[in-house]
Order: sequence, then structure tokens, then C-alpha cells
Amino acid sequence: MTRLKGVALLGVLLGSIGTTYGSILEAQCRARCYTSLHISRGESYRISCSNSTNCSSCVLPCATQYKTLALCKAKCVSATELSWCHGSCEFLKLTYSQKRGNCPLPEDISGFGKACAETCSNDSQCNGIQKCCYNGCGHTCLEPIINRGELPPKPRNSPTVTENDDGQSVTIRWELRRHDPDPGGVVLYVVQGRNNTGYHPSTSRMGDWKDLAITDEMEYLAELNVGKYYRIQVATVNENGSLGFCKPTLPFRLSRTPGVPSPPLNLREGQSTDFNGFINLRVMWDPPKNSDLQVTRYRVFYSERVSRALPDHVWIEEKSHNVQGDQHEVTLEGLHPNTRYYIQVLAIAQWGDARKRSERTSIYIRTIDLTPPRDSPPILTRVEQPSLSEEAPGVVREIVPDDPYWEDRKLKCRISWLKPKGFERTVNRFIIHWQPMGCANDHINSSLTATTHNLNFNIYDLMFDCQYRVSIVAVSDSIQTSPEATVRFYTPPCNELRVKGREKPDCPTPLPDIPSPPENVTYFFMLLHNSITARFTWDPPHFSLYPVIGYRIMWAEHRTFEDRLFGEGFPLLAKVENLILPATRRWHAIGDMKSGTRYRVQIQALTNTSGGAMATEDIKTPRIQDNTPRSTPAPSSVSVSPTEDAASTPKPTDQMEVGAGHSGTTSWHAASRTSQGLMLVACCLLYLTLR
Repeated sequence: MTRLKGVALLGVLLGSIGTTYGSILEAQCRARCYTSLHISRGESYRISCSNSTNCSSCVLPCATQYKTLALCKAKCVSATELSWCHGSCEFLKLTYSQKRGNCPLPEDISGFGKACAETCSNDSQCNGIQKCCYNGCGHTCLEPIINRGELPPKPRNSPTVTENDDGQSVTIRWELRRHDPDPGGVVLYVVQGRNNTGYHPSTSRMGDWKDLAITDEMEYLAELNVGKYYRIQVATVNENGSLGFCKPTLPFRLSRTPGVPSPPLNLREGQSTDFNGFINLRVMWDPPKNSDLQVTRYRVFYSERVSRALPDHVWIEEKSHNVQGDQHEVTLEGLHPNTRYYIQVLAIAQWGDARKRSERTSIYIRTIDLTPPRDSPPILTRVEQPSLSEEAPGVVREIVPDDPYWEDRKLKCRISWLKPKGFERTVNRFIIHWQPMGCANDHINSSLTATTHNLNFNIYDLMFDCQYRVSIVAVSDSIQTSPEATVRFYTPPCNELRVKGREKPDCPTPLPDIPSPPENVTYFFMLLHNSITARFTWDPPHFSLYPVIGYRIMWAEHRTFEDRLFGEGFPLLAKVENLILPATRRWHAIGDMKSGTRYRVQIQALTNTSGGAMATEDIKTPRIQDNTPRSTPAPSSVSVSPTEDAASTPKPTDQMEVGAGHSGTTSWHAASRTSQGLMLVACCLLYLTLR
């Protein structure tokens, strides 16, 4: 028997449906497809279905939470067989709004079900197999009268749980009653779990039931967290529905004792504030990378350190603060100006009466110097007076951004670099600043700064689908600072993100819902005294579930080699332009383009939830020879700012249209290349003669 292995911790939602009835509805939808198309089980129904075009199209809407028929059918744009996909949407609509069975008669209803209240308006608002029924005075969720012969029986008793030899997972098994009638068709199983953290089990403190798997096997392999108690329940489902979940297991946990948390990450200093001659310093950190238990609190230690060796032992007072486990910063008050401090942070998790303490993570910092002038602002930045006796360090070398990733509910990117050449011994601190330069949602005023003593840093609180500029300044032991070194990179859209760990971001719009590419992209070239301008126009996308709020256009010089990509195949060059345009603006003029050079231009529609698919144009500017007399100054090229309502148009006698293209073609076609060149030469000669 083949096991279905859980790829995430139990208690974390694996599928795209989060409600109890949602998982049963998905299983119903899949069972209908497998039964209607006579899919053979083989190794598993999922594998057999993936090899069938009709079945793959049929199950496409099943895995997404049903909302409306229009949204469901919008998922079918990628289906090979639309009829099977649309058929599943119609099935979901009917099953979602009208569950199996009949409501009991009002006179047969008793207890809370008889309450004169409107607790529901349709079946989809009721849990499990319950229906929204009229009770003679109002509507309440009640158990329906069901023809049990059409539904598969529940698993017998509770599932059994066996801990595996690896000490990190369990195998869950269940059985059906032998003599129950077989309703026929494909039967699937929905596995759910819930948990609570703590030394003792507590049913009342357990979270909501979460979907773990939909499988055709009668066992499931689940990876667990040490230090948590779990309960499991299973439901059998066919295309007609389900009788509900079996009796849950008793609370259980892994036998291994939880370990201590790993140290907190990225301890760093933040803003400094002057208060009555003392310094208030904000200190921040990230949660531990690994922890069997939930961190209940952090303990922050700080002490003043002397800046030179002393002949005698010196007593050092160490102060501390407690910080709640869901907070990752603290303000240290009353620090002395221009003083070196040693700061440490450790994480604490509670296991019964025992406290699990992590190792300490630490940094050295020096507080700012409160020297005149008196008119200095109350919010102070860390700008210190450099020493003139030493040379300022050179520029930081080889800045490399890794691929952005999602971890601990934040979008991050690891930046690494090398010390300035020749200053390896004297440089031990770096100031990092990062800010978005252009985003799909056009965010502003979200720049951040941090300090580190390492040669790498995980910048954090990034936004999806943005271009970021990162600058790094080296600081020597004598407080000399280097010129800033910069690098730019792009963060991916939410749906294309690399995830570390088991918790995924809650993306507002799934991939099939993004706007289609802008249509009818056209362009033509204009000459203005040897300066080339390309004017692009386009129409709105054919498909978009949400209103288009703007457009983004990006362009860069195209090269024959690509040592790094961003976006959808866009070469990362020394200069990449990225503009956000309003929704009413469906054109843009790109000026100051090089003669005889290939460019790549990308245009996408933007909504409040995501950026759309790219319309990509590879163009080549005409090759122009500079025949302008040296004594005649060349006018500036046509330029259009992203906020203008109209282009600044030159006089007709100063401008010539020399080439055009449209979506799906290049600007210069091989069949007409010679004639275009002759026309261009003739136009240039005529223009020079008229001058």
C-alpha cells in the first residue's frame, strides 16, 4: 500500500481550502471527475488523472475555494478541455449552494434549531453536512435527512496513530466497517488535524480543524512538531457527499522532549533619540530560525564596556529587559552618549515548569555623541565626526543579492559583500540602506536602514513585485565612512515566491486571476536631430477580474548575453527604466535611444492585488549617421514624463517618423529593410537641404 506523505507540519494548511466543508467539496469534485471519466486507480487517482487531458481539465477548479461561477470559470483559461472544466464549475455551484439531503419538518425540530433567528441564508454558511433550514420562525443550520445508501460509511471508531522510527512523524490509519453497503463510485478520504502547544493536552485551547490531505489511501504520514498535542479526524467522501467526520483521536504528541530554541537572528541597532542628555536606543532582531516550542518571551541584556584595557578588574553592571514572544524590538533608555555597549538577546520557551533558553546572540554598538550645535533635531541619526588622522576606506566590493524569499511572515533578501580592498583590518561595521524604486502598487516612503558587523545581511520587510535599491557604506574603527556602493534587484510577485519553512504567504490573487497582457501594442520611431524616440501605444488587457489602476512600462538595452535575469526574462543591465503610469494613460514615449541598438520593452497592467502578464517587444532602433554640422547645437529629444497628460510634440518640420512596429513583430522587417534604409537616407538629405 502506497503512503501519502505529508510535506508540511500537521496543523498547517496544505491545500487551498481552509474550511471543513471546503475540503469535502473539493473531494466531491475530484471523486465526480474520477468516476465520470472512469479513471483507473493505478498507483493513485491523482497520478492517473494527471496523465489524462479530460481529467486534468475536470479537476482544475476543484482545488480552489469556490466563490462565484464567474470566478470559477475564469480558472478554466488554462484548461485544455473547457467543457469538462466548466462542468466542474457548474457542479461546484450546485453543491456549494444546495447540500445533499432534505431539511426536517419544522414540527420535528427541537432545541436550538427551533430558535427564532436568522443564523444562515444558504447551505454554504453551515458547517459539514448541515443545511440551512426553515424552522417555522427563522433559518438555522440543521442535520439533514439523507439517503445513506448514496454515501460512503464513516471510518470505524477513531484513527490509530503510530510514531515512526525517525521520531518526527506518525502514521495515521483508519478502517471502514466490513458489512456496510457499497454506494459505488470513487471514494476519497479527507484528513484533518488540530493542535495546541504546551506540556499538557487541552482540547479547549486547540486551534481550528485544518485540512491535511485528500487521499485515496487509508493511511497518511504526517510530520509533527515536537512539544505539541494533536488530534486527527477523517471523513469518507464520494461524488454525492459525505456523512461527516469520524470520532477524533485522543490528544497525542511525539515522545521526544523539545529542545532549546536556536538564537535570535539579525540583532541590529535602530533609531537613536536624545532625551535630557541621555540616549534612547531602539534594538531589533528576528525570531529564531528553529524552535520546537513557541517562544514565550525574549530577554535582552546590555552593559557598558570600556574602550581600552585596564590594569585592574572592573565590575560591570549588566541590565536586562523582558520582551513578549510576539515582539521583536525594545527601546533601551538612559544610555550614556558616545559610549560602547554590549547587547545580547536570548529566546525563552516554556515547557511545563522548565524554561528552554537559547544561546545568546550579541552585538557591540557605540551610542551617538551629543555635541553642539544646540539646534540639533531631537531625532538624531548616526553621523559621527570622522578622524582626520586616518584615510577613509574605499568602496565596498562585490555586492551580491540572493533570490528573495519568504520566511517568518516576511519577504527578505540576503545581501552579501566584501570589505574595501586594503581596509580588511580597519573596517568592521557597515550601514545598509534599502528602499523601493518602483512597485506594482507604487508604494512610497518605506526606506529602512540597519547596521551590521557581518559581511552579509538579510534585509527585511520587502514588498512584492518591486525594484529595490540597496546602498552599503563601510565604517572604519576611526569612524571614517566610505562612499556608498549600490546594487538593484527585483522582488518577485507573491505567486512566484520562494518559501523557506512551512508557512506560505497569503497571496491575494492566484496566478490565473492576474490581468492578461495589454493588447495591440504598437510603436514607431521619431528622429529629432539625430536623437531617436520610440512612441508606444497599447489597449487595455482582454481579461482582468479586478479594475486596472495603472500600467508599468520597463525598458533596457538588450545584450546578447545574460548573466542575471529579473522579471520575466528581462536582462539586468546597468540602467533599467521602470515607470508607473495611470490607468487613463495608454502610451509612452521613450527618448534618447541609441542608434542601431536592440532594446527590450515590457508593459503590464496593474491592479490593487497584483501586476498582470507582460507584453514584451524586442525592437531595434534605426542606424543613424551624424551629419549635423558641428556649429549647430542639437535640440533635445522628445521626452514624456510619467505624470504628463500629453507629450511635448516638436514642430512637424523638426521631426520625422522613420519606422514602426506592432505586437508580435520587430520594428525592421527583413523584406522591407532595404527600402526603409533608402527612404531614411532620402529623408535625411531632404531635411539637411531644407535647413
